[in-house]
Amino acid sequence: MQLLMRSQVLRGLCVSWTVYGSLGPRPRHLLARTFSRKWGDYEIPKEFNFASDVMDHWARMEKEGKRDPLPALWWVNDKGDEIKWNFQELGDLTRQTANVLTENCGLQRGDRLIIILPRIPELWLLSVGCMRTGLVLLPGTIQLTAKDILYRLQSSKAKGIVTYETLAPVVDSVASDCPQLKTKVLVSENSRDGWLHFKTLLKAASIDHTCVKTKVQDPLIIFFTSGTTGLPKMTLHSSGLALRSCLPSSRQILKLMSSDISWCLSDPGWILSFVGTMIEPWNAGACSFIRDMSQFNPETILKTLSKFPITCTIAASSVYRMLLQFNISSYKFPTLKHSAAGGEMLLPEEFEKWKKATGLNIHEIYGQSETGLTCAVSRGMKIKKGSMGKAIPPFEMQIIDDKGNILPPGTEGNIAIRIKPTRPIGLFSGYLDILLLRFNCQKKIHFAIMKILFQLQMFRFIWNPKFPRRYFHQGYQVLAPLNLSDFEAINRCERDLPENFNFAGDVLDRWAQLEQKGERPPNPALWWINDKGAEVKWNFRELGLLSRKVANALTKSCGLQRGERVAVILPRVPEWWLVNVACMRTGLIFMPGTIQLTAKDILYRLTASKAKCIVASDEAAPAVDSIVSNCPALKTKILVSENSRSGWLDFNELFKSASEEHNCVKTGSQEPMAIYFTSGTTGSPKMALHSQSSLGIGYTLCGRYWLDLKPSDIMWNMSDTGWVKAAIGSVFSTWLQGACVFVHRMTQFNTDIFLDTLNNYPITTLCSAPTVYRMLVQKDLKSCNFKTLRHCLTGGEPLNPEVREQWKSQTGLELYEGYGQTEVGIICANQKGNEIKPGSMGKGVPPYDVQIIDENCNILPPGKEGDIALRLKSTRPFSFFSEYVDNPSKTAATMRGNFYVTGDRGIMDSDGYFWFVGRADDVIISSGYRIGPFEVESALIEHPAVVESAVVSSPDPIRGEVVKAFVVLSALFKSANTEKLALELQNHVKKVTAPYKYPRKVEFVQELPKTITGKIKRNVLRDQEWGRA
Repeated sequence: MQLLMRSQVLRGLCVSWTVYGSLGPRPRHLLARTFSRKWGDYEIPKEFNFASDVMDHWARMEKEGKRDPLPALWWVNDKGDEIKWNFQELGDLTRQTANVLTENCGLQRGDRLIIILPRIPELWLLSVGCMRTGLVLLPGTIQLTAKDILYRLQSSKAKGIVTYETLAPVVDSVASDCPQLKTKVLVSENSRDGWLHFKTLLKAASIDHTCVKTKVQDPLIIFFTSGTTGLPKMTLHSSGLALRSCLPSSRQILKLMSSDISWCLSDPGWILSFVGTMIEPWNAGACSFIRDMSQFNPETILKTLSKFPITCTIAASSVYRMLLQFNISSYKFPTLKHSAAGGEMLLPEEFEKWKKATGLNIHEIYGQSETGLTCAVSRGMKIKKGSMGKAIPPFEMQIIDDKGNILPPGTEGNIAIRIKPTRPIGLFSGYLDILLLRFNCQKKIHFAIMKILFQLQMFRFIWNPKFPRRYFHQGYQVLAPLNLSDFEAINRCERDLPENFNFAGDVLDRWAQLEQKGERPPNPALWWINDKGAEVKWNFRELGLLSRKVANALTKSCGLQRGERVAVILPRVPEWWLVNVACMRTGLIFMPGTIQLTAKDILYRLTASKAKCIVASDEAAPAVDSIVSNCPALKTKILVSENSRSGWLDFNELFKSASEEHNCVKTGSQEPMAIYFTSGTTGSPKMALHSQSSLGIGYTLCGRYWLDLKPSDIMWNMSDTGWVKAAIGSVFSTWLQGACVFVHRMTQFNTDIFLDTLNNYPITTLCSAPTVYRMLVQKDLKSCNFKTLRHCLTGGEPLNPEVREQWKSQTGLELYEGYGQTEVGIICANQKGNEIKPGSMGKGVPPYDVQIIDENCNILPPGKEGDIALRLKSTRPFSFFSEYVDNPSKTAATMRGNFYVTGDRGIMDSDGYFWFVGRADDVIISSGYRIGPFEVESALIEHPAVVESAVVSSPDPIRGEVVKAFVVLSALFKSANTEKLALELQNHVKKVTAPYKYPRKVEFVQELPKTITGKIKRNVLRDQEWGRA
């Protein structure tokens, strides 16, 4: 990357970094006034321009020798490039930039300019250039899609846009629909037709420019909100936003000095970046440090803090949380003096861990796009754990009720800012093109009610928008409903499980309440499409309403009662989600099953479970009818279809007539919620029973750390609805984080359709079996444009290292593998921020203590193969399955001493990474499907040609492994055509059991290897197949 430097700018790279405690006497200036705790102790100027009144002030002091020419901006990237500009150099470059914007681009004072750039130096030049010329800046994150950019261009009527090479084609795709757009500026080493080349223009621009005079009320910047009513609003700020940070009251938040180097890690599209990388540090004459990371990496952050003399960090709480996953004590931060966090709540134990590792407290800050920083635990202030600190003047903040009455200390209410009789400086001017501002004007006391949380798009603890237990008043703490932080603490065994819990009532309905109050945007909770162009989008309120109707249909129309079991055999249709949530609301136990189940499979499941009801689609209904006479417990059959069927209730008719009013039952945390059938390793599948909390709370950490989900994310999980992986990725983990579940129902899997979907929809997170990735890497992925995809996961079978490398080389994205079981959920995972060792399943995840043990429960040393097991404490973890229903001996068999034995074999290396060896019970994992050999062998033996058989896994380049049958033929068939007979046996198995279980490979042998007692030695055949013989 060529850096923006002239000969005089090169001096900035050579300045030796010295810590100066004092810059000598300063002239009387706005920035030099003494701190006053009272608003009104000093006069607010009528005119103010941050570029001339602040930045040029420091430049003059440098020029006059009254301060050392320390860097104002210090920028580095992953390639080792580095820039240091002092205030004089920054002033010269921003004046040149101002001339580019006005003379070359033809922009005039008051015009709006959208800037969508990554963390590159030009972003700061252009931002200050806008201030110098009176242009209104509209920053945007580089994660914006074509649809997002089009909306921003049209709604803002922006005259110009500045972006970089990646997004330029996206802008071009929508520019024809933006008649107001006159100028497109490209920041790149390359040129592009129709675009002005910024670097070329900058080199030719004059250094002489006179900064415009702006009034405090003049427009400065517009931030787009996340869209609380469907579309983002334009939040206009005047120069008062920058002026407020100049005043002594705000200067107390970070207490930066000219010798400080402050690193704000916020995304350039949000207000915290504007305040934290420009306004706050430059007001103090301090250095703003920028690290341009090609991909977020906690280890890079830790190494940067160790290498560079950074004194202050400002980041989202989630960043600190990720850093705490590492051994921070092994890093040395010799210059770090202050850490600030905003955007979400940190847990008390996380504060303690950071303090123990670094010796520093984390100071919380709180604000929003409309207000900037509103309250904070300022530097030097006494920290009260869980508190956001005190209000920052000139804001007078109170806790008020819905009528505008100020509430006494200790009483929960709305956080509000007093706006009458005088509207405080720094508060946003208004929402553009919206006549009614969102103010609650009640009685004689007027307040602005703060409902939009700090725009980091990472607000994850949002159960109670009024911040229970966090007040500006001193006083006692009040109890509040469980929130996401509580769920995480329960997962870490730091808090007891509540007596009652219901996922529908305690999670889904809370998100719906936030939507109703306007405290979270009504983004889709479920986004469903199919190959025919149909589309469904339900937010949490709509999901709640519809699932209540289904709950009434199940209980009132069908007469089902709490605790009864419902088999659900549906493809990826929206009704699958409605039925599952309705079962939660009513206390019914749902039992998902894949539509590939045969009549024999369904018969076994219905009779073993004694299910009272089955909900099925056209695919499974005929099979159900063929065996229903053998299921005396089954009372109700519900058909999800456009067609009717004799003997079945019509789901659509039941739904239409059902009431929307339904009260969610109060279920116990350990009360049964769901039954998942295992693959059947010893003859018949077992029924693994899960409780309300094992699924509903147990996947909280999985969603946060492995799936890395935020409320703004869109998660596409490809798992079949019959498997527990669908529960993880398509229900519990995703909705716990308030994110969107994306579903594409394809009639048949097609890689081209799959890639088109990733190209055309704003999917951020993808999870699929390794088989899918093996198919995708056969394509030219470099020609694809996954604009929003940022996180890819896989599980269900081992991932080949070469597939991971091919995926990364073509897409630039890592594949994060996870390992788990139906019974206990996620056990090991490669999580973001951790090193990935190709072929490894990653490290054990909380709350599990994962070990490799021998048959005598001895923990084996690194490098030794053994059984993958979970060491238990005195009680069984709540996240475990409750039992194998009606099979106490099998339930007991999972325990060996103080260990739960997974039945898988593995190795742990010296760094704590786990490596999968194989199934101890010979289960075959093909394309993510778990197939027990006994069931396939039982199907084969029913054919008259088969005397006996042994079924094992065999390597396959696409599916990872497939079913292979070694078959001993009866005498009558020994001379048969083997190709035709193999095909006949394969079709036979497809008819007898689920089609995915049939042997894709068949080998006829004279005899099978056996032990001295006559047992088949499958391990010999398996080793032979895998080249280990």
